[in-house]
Amino acid sequence: MPKANPSSRSSGNVSLSFGVISIPTTLYGGTVADHGIKRNEYVVTDDGDHPVGRGQIDKATGELLAHGAEIVKKIQTEYGPVYVEDHEVEELFQLNPNTLVIKEFEPQHLFHQGHYVPKGLLHVEPHKTGSGSKKGPDPIATKILGTLLKAMETENAMAVCELTTRGVPKPAVLMSDGRLWLIHHTDATREQRELPEAPLLEAEVTMMGSLIKALWSDTPLDFTDERTALIQGFADEKAAAGEFDKPAGAILVEAAAPAATPDLMAMLAASVESAKQAAA
Repeated sequence: MPKANPSSRSSGNVSLSFGVISIPTTLYGGTVADHGIKRNEYVVTDDGDHPVGRGQIDKATGELLAHGAEIVKKIQTEYGPVYVEDHEVEELFQLNPNTLVIKEFEPQHLFHQGHYVPKGLLHVEPHKTGSGSKKGPDPIATKILGTLLKAMETENAMAVCELTTRGVPKPAVLMSDGRLWLIHHTDATREQRELPEAPLLEAEVTMMGSLIKALWSDTPLDFTDERTALIQGFADEKAAAGEFDKPAGAILVEAAAPAATPDLMAMLAASVESAKQAAA
């Protein structure tokens, strides 16, 4: 399935370390920023629609900041805001910047069971050396990293890491194919709400299994974004036709209330038959 081209610009160089081993590596972004269609904000004026910008406001006075005003970042305390710089954080926790430290290895299925919640994707490659036409992957780093990833694949293992570029480290999980998932901190994720229970009939569960098998696929679903181009084309056509007024709102039709006691077996049987016909 088509994906965006690999990133040609690195996100930075880090030292991947565990035990007494240190591997110079380079990180590359694994996702495309600002993907999809975007609705911008405009203010309606007699001279036409003007784009709306985001001004910075002095919250104490409510006034718009003057151009070139000095803006700094501090941490609020009960005694007032103070500077806490990246190097101070590194000294506080005895961290080294530009490092990817493996804390431990774990079975890969823990990642897929929801123990770790991904928030971003990077790719790890061996660091490049040389310059110009002679620039290429460092052979020693390539060998050690390749050995690590192959051993992880053999052991069905993933590496739970901390990535420190500058300042506060980020938790991450390195997979055996070189994908580095940035993950949320444990206390930044929520417990799942308890699902209500209902009496289940074995025959209905079996029929639901039949529906699952009818809709089964052994290959990943291609989620290539085809709608963004269609929406943009639709917008271009409206503009070309001079349709600049806001359209009338859609008429919403409320969904019909379900039957008090729906025949689940009948619905499942019909769904299985429909899925089989669609696959034929």
